Amino acid sequence: MDTGFGIYGALMVLCAAMVYARARSGSYDQHRAWAIRLFALTVGSWLYRMEYGAWFLLSGGVGIGPGFTG
Repeated sequence: MDTGFGIYGALMVLCAAMVYARARSGSYDQHRAWAIRLFALTVGSWLYRMEYGAWFLLSGGVGIGPGFTG
């Protein structure tokens, strides 16, 4: 899971850097495409957290360790 979150963080940084670089260079079509990718990563993280919480509430914590490591 650490590797997955590390890759996720690196992708967030990459997308944010590309959003900024494309806006500064005036490539607004490419800026928009990278901004959408960054938004998708952000929403994906939020949805994962909501799903994890819903699973905990609905299942009583089946498969989830005491420190929310599952």
